[in-house]
Amino acid sequence: LSLEEMLEGFESSEDFQKLMHCMDIQRDDVETIFNVLDEDRSGEVSYLEFCKHLGSFFERDPKIIGSVVKYSMMEIKQVVKEEVMEVLQLHTKMLQDQRLLLDNIRYAVCPAP
Repeated sequence: LSLEEMLEGFESSEDFQKLMHCMDIQRDDVETIFNVLDEDRSGEVSYLEFCKHLGSFFERDPKIIGSVVKYSMMEIKQVVKEEVMEVLQLHTKMLQDQRLLLDNIRYAVCPAP
């Protein structure tokens, strides 16, 4: 199963939606669950593995819950990193502009000989 297949199943299969609802899994959770189950990052989860781990989600298996939390923390870390880099780039650009402005003022007040 690919992530796209899981999402399509969630959207088009009433039985799948009911099953997910019973386990308190929303559509927004499907990608996180898929990424936790896709341990080798192949983009695919075997149907057997999916079914096997689905029971763990239903039982709130601490190992699975820990994996979901770990994956969620990795996602948060990546988002924060991207936002920090964006702010740093913006500040760098602002500082460069201010430096150029100060250089222009300095040369206007004290022209080079």
